Amino acid sequence: MRRMKADVGKVHPGDRVVVRHRLGTPDDFGHTLTDVVGEFVGQDDGEITVATRKGTVAVPLADVVVVKVVPPRPVRRGAAHRALSVDGMQEVMLGAWGATEREWLGRWQLRAGGGYTMRANSVAVLGSPGLPLANAVDHALDWYAARSLPLNVTLAGPVDFAVDDDPLGVELLSRGARVAERCLTMTADSARVLAALKVPVGRQTKPTAQPGLLGEPTSAGNTGALPPAGDTGEIEVVESVDDEWLAAHRGYRQSDRATAGATDGDMWFDLARTILMGSPAQRFARMRATGSGDIVALGRAGITPGWVGLGSIWVAPDRRREGLGASVTRALLESALDVGARSSHLQVLSHNGAARAMYDAIGFEPHHDYVNVILEQP
Repeated sequence: MRRMKADVGKVHPGDRVVVRHRLGTPDDFGHTLTDVVGEFVGQDDGEITVATRKGTVAVPLADVVVVKVVPPRPVRRGAAHRALSVDGMQEVMLGAWGATEREWLGRWQLRAGGGYTMRANSVAVLGSPGLPLANAVDHALDWYAARSLPLNVTLAGPVDFAVDDDPLGVELLSRGARVAERCLTMTADSARVLAALKVPVGRQTKPTAQPGLLGEPTSAGNTGALPPAGDTGEIEVVESVDDEWLAAHRGYRQSDRATAGATDGDMWFDLARTILMGSPAQRFARMRATGSGDIVALGRAGITPGWVGLGSIWVAPDRRREGLGASVTRALLESALDVGARSSHLQVLSHNGAARAMYDAIGFEPHHDYVNVILEQP
């Protein structure tokens, strides 16, 4: 949970919060403190307003002891990683990746990060913007124009949803927006994934996967097995990113505007460091080759209350098919589990059937789709 001061300066409308506050007089059991749980509405006239399941509650700011932001309320039955709505899961994902600037427009969060990654330079849609859609799109378009960026809206929905069935999608398409490649968000119980990653070759029962991010099946026989986590190098997991990790990371991110030359080297490192360190907590893993000490695999985990988001997992081309990506993933999940992140999420591009099969095999399940709908500046 993210602990805040009583001025709630970093809590945003729509966040689910616990507000602990003093009682005017002790209750029948002698308690002097109580909690209010619900959606943060705002702060005004010396009060914090929270929308609870039983109605709106106003708490005098002078009585507030602490405010904590907590995960969205589950809306589905079953395991924790399946329990959130699409908007709830998008909100969890919001915290797993940073940005250099954020601004709320109702329940839209406008994010910018100098062109480094789509996620850090897009609108996260978590609900209503509080304006008519056309006006909200105009506002967002102007906001990104001031930063020399296109308007990039992350539009999420059930698996295989149609962009032109969504009112916001219709508005953007009517203005000439293009739809980027679809991504699938997958979630899992971290303990289940860790158990799958520790199973030796030949013990898995899932279908054989084609080459993917976490490692590839070996060429010896069609066992239907995942590669075992590779044990041919040293893995280091740390809480802060350094220049060596960033340099290796930059080498394979040639698609980013910033990486491709929109900023010089020093500026790129500062930009990437700010964004990659932008979660409530994070972990960075690297594997070194035995002997040479060269970095042969990388990964990052963005940690939010109860969740870990996996990303930036990379294996050197000449070291693939050895399970090194699986080893990095396992190390990140173990580190996140140590701080209470029991559920995991990641994103897979729609064309990457190999990675999808691999994630299926280790326990990840489809949650929802999203697309980036991009409207260039006039």
